[in-house]
Amino acid sequence: MKTTLLILSTIVICLQTRADCNNHGIYYWPSLSIVEKNQVFLIGGYDIYRLQDAASVVLRTGNYEVPIQLEKFQGENDAQILIQPKQSLIPGKRYNWVLKDANGKVCAESKPYFVSNTNDTISPLLASPPQFLAKRFVSYGCGIETSFLFDMPVVEANPYLIKISVKEMNNRSETTFFEMPYCGKIIFGRDMCGGFYTFDDKCVYQIKLSAMDMCGNYSKVLLYPKDINGPCASDTASYNRFFVNLCEGNDYFVQTDLIKSETPKSERMTMSIRLLLWGSPDLSLLVRCV
Repeated sequence: MKTTLLILSTIVICLQTRADCNNHGIYYWPSLSIVEKNQVFLIGGYDIYRLQDAASVVLRTGNYEVPIQLEKFQGENDAQILIQPKQSLIPGKRYNWVLKDANGKVCAESKPYFVSNTNDTISPLLASPPQFLAKRFVSYGCGIETSFLFDMPVVEANPYLIKISVKEMNNRSETTFFEMPYCGKIIFGRDMCGGFYTFDDKCVYQIKLSAMDMCGNYSKVLLYPKDINGPCASDTASYNRFFVNLCEGNDYFVQTDLIKSETPKSERMTMSIRLLLWGSPDLSLLVRCV
């Protein structure tokens, strides 16, 4: 009887842990403290999605606001803003970006970035064509996880992101967003707490991939030559084999000092789960502040 109760208690705790996810927050990239003169910045998360077009961003040094161009990417319950300065940043100066809502209230701001005397104009190179590895479907208490796993090795000295365009071939709709790579591999779609795109096993998708370095230089765009059906439950075992190999010998959790200490315990746990898919030490995360 005690054994049965123990097993049931464990199951209940696990289910509660799965469902205890907070679909809010802001992540930003890069997390480096020293950046290039032609640096670009990316911020994203559910709070960006929630603000929609009301979100405004300022890049400043002291009291001076740098002219910037904003490119917005909208997903199902996630959104990203790419910040591109219209002029070179000044070496030796300190800059930070500030996110505001429709009322001008500061929602979040970055740590200071110090500008080096370098200017990166070299585009990332793709070491080999992207290769589809596996897909995953898992049903949780608070949502489903549907994702694709690709191998995409890139030659680039500085941190970089993968720009992904997903086209649903039935209605021809297209969604574009950025993801973090890990050891030449990328995972994208939706995790249990949300994400940019939920794949459907009844639909077929076309995938385009490119790499962007932290100065906004792009590799050539590659169209994966085969359309891919959305994941279903039977795909998960294959995915898990790849995922175990992917994680062996690597720490995919962002160090705890990148997560604010005042964050509630349940939210820190959620961040860690989400950062398993999003993160590397090159990705920083801000807690919700609006």
